[in-house]
Amino acid sequence: MLRILLTLAVIAPTLFAQSRGSAAPAIAETRDSVIVLSNGQQWKPGLYQIKLVYTLQVPGGVPFFVLSGVACLDCDAELNLLVLRPSEVVQWTDTMIGFAYPGPHTQMMSDSVDALRRQFFGHCLKDEQSTAVQIAHEQHRDGAWRDSIRTLVATRNALVRHNYAWTIPRARETLDLARTGQCHEWKPR
Repeated sequence: MLRILLTLAVIAPTLFAQSRGSAAPAIAETRDSVIVLSNGQQWKPGLYQIKLVYTLQVPGGVPFFVLSGVACLDCDAELNLLVLRPSEVVQWTDTMIGFAYPGPHTQMMSDSVDALRRQFFGHCLKDEQSTAVQIAHEQHRDGAWRDSIRTLVATRNALVRHNYAWTIPRARETLDLARTGQCHEWKPR
């Protein structure tokens, strides 16, 4: 028994130090196109005018960061919300994981609104703790307006995304959780 206690006394501090050293990184600072992580590492995700919008926490894993930003500075790029982990870089030619920017949207050279979107983060689905949900009312190319709900659920190894047709129960689930403060609506400034 004494041997076990002595072994634990020697190993425990090492294990504690290792577990503290492997803490998930946080964003310490953003500088236009560079993010400085809490461990001092610099990360260039391929965006400009970066702002941290929300952190989707993953128990025991690396978080996902919801970032707003644009693809370029000298172009007509629109702000997007992209969801990335540290060291991931946006591949603008691939399907990106994220959302269209919330709020009213108008096409360039137009004054007509063609989309209205609301964005929520947190415990926004009853069975999931770390989620992002967008409720959208959008005009499609055929002129018809369609409502949808898009969700991202953070898991330890991936983001699980779903697109749903809008239904009252599904929308009410998120809105009720927002009303109780478990889910938070993000409104851009």
